Amino acid sequence: MKAITIWQPWAACISHGEKRVENRTWGPPEKLKGEFIAIHAGLTYDAEAEKTIRECPYLKLPDDHHRSVAGAIVAVAKIGALITESHDPWFSGPRGWELLDVCAMPTPIPARGLVGLWQVPEDVEQQILAQAGEWINTFGGNG
Repeated sequence: MKAITIWQPWAACISHGEKRVENRTWGPPEKLKGEFIAIHAGLTYDAEAEKTIRECPYLKLPDDHHRSVAGAIVAVAKIGALITESHDPWFSGPRGWELLDVCAMPTPIPARGLVGLWQVPEDVEQQILAQAGEWINTFGGNG
């Protein structure tokens, strides 16, 4: 399983909020479309992002507990379409990864993140599958 590291509070907005698009300068690899990836909450906290979310009437910030998780897998999501324009308030471009069938981990799984897409270590993947395997099997993907 592949993973992507996302700064907080963005990772919490995916795992425990309504954010269903991840903004990047690059699109998801074609071979990952329709596959589940792990969402990793990085160690960096983007305070400006929190301010932006709080100021936007269309966006909601998850609670402090979920925003404080760092250095852990917090969810899995299926990669959908590449988005280049959208009215979704979470989209800021230039490219967006549509996130489908998001499943939050009941217990965040500690893991070391990396830049870009990275391969989840086998022991971490087993922990992900123990928590979300039924979800992944129900909604299809690389379970």
